[in-house]
Amino acid sequence: MSIYFQRDKIMILVIFIFFCLYVQYYSGDTRKDNEIIDVSLDKYFHNKLLSAEEVKSPRLDFINLALIVCGVKEDNIKKGIMPALFRLITSIFESSKGTPVNFIFITDMQSWKTVKRLMINVLDDLEYNYNKTYKMTISIRKYAQDLFYIGPFYGNCFKHLNRLLVLDIDLEVNQDLGQLYNLFNQMKREEMIGVVADNTGYYHFPMKYLLKNSSYKVNTRDEERLRGFNTGVVLYNLDRMRESKLYQSGLTPENFLTVRKEGMIPEVELSLGDQDYFTLLSWRYPQLFKILPCEWNRQISVTKENNIGCNKTAEINHLHGTMDV
Repeated sequence: MSIYFQRDKIMILVIFIFFCLYVQYYSGDTRKDNEIIDVSLDKYFHNKLLSAEEVKSPRLDFINLALIVCGVKEDNIKKGIMPALFRLITSIFESSKGTPVNFIFITDMQSWKTVKRLMINVLDDLEYNYNKTYKMTISIRKYAQDLFYIGPFYGNCFKHLNRLLVLDIDLEVNQDLGQLYNLFNQMKREEMIGVVADNTGYYHFPMKYLLKNSSYKVNTRDEERLRGFNTGVVLYNLDRMRESKLYQSGLTPENFLTVRKEGMIPEVELSLGDQDYFTLLSWRYPQLFKILPCEWNRQISVTKENNIGCNKTAEINHLHGTMDV
């Protein structure tokens, strides 16, 4: 397992998007002839450098949604990961039933202008192609800070947020995200991170090895938990992450690296970032994690070996770089 410590300057691009009432489909008899809703999107983008602890939610009823978009080298929304981001953002709007969303883009200095352009294009495209109208308040703020192993430290970084939803870019949303956010209310007292079990068989060999050959403390025999996690969709209860002495003790440099060291597997390198860390941590402290229903991260596997799949209708499809569902 590889742990990468990233010391590049990072910025957070925050977009507050509030749907007044809800995003509506307008038929010909309910909308005035040739009516155009002028939202003047660009004028709402304000540039200001923030620290993570300055990021706040507009109101308690907003979903705090974070997306990580880094390394966009060209100011072109049609290259690299940007088409996938366009698809994701579009699917979020199209599936919305009115839940207000606070978009937080974790990005770098070379990428943020392209992200801004993409957001404007998404909203313009929705208005033009789908005849939708919306009212919103939008602002953008930049943030720079040294970040290490980002996921486990969200609670300590975003001190004024109590809950956070983080999505991968290669997703397609089919349901209002308010339904997903409601699963926070189903977490047990000690649970602070909600995540779907891996359904692709990625951790099949590491799990079998650790159960039989390692001194690593695997404190669960639950088959679903032993499959490991896929962190394409994660709910973070940031308050509980900050308050838990057990969880916080694991964030010291010594204990953080202990999880990696004791979970090392000969000839196998785990390199999926915080997904590997959370999987190993959950095998040791399963009480900290809530397993979300598989339909909230229905993983489209590129391989069939050890693939478990999900037999539920997808609320969120995880395309793993493919376009097929």
